Amino acid sequence: MLGAGSKQENPLFGAPMHSEKVVFNEAILATGAAIHAYSAIMWLKNNK
Repeated sequence: MLGAGSKQENPLFGAPMHSEKVVFNEAILATGAAIHAYSAIMWLKNNK
């Protein structure tokens, strides 16, 4: 649910991903991209 946030974070967050009421927490996207890139690098390193 990267970027979707939760109602505890912000009352606007937490709507289902395909709802017209969804509001994304775009501040987390850079961190999420870094986590995905790191995971891919580690997988490649360990699965040659």
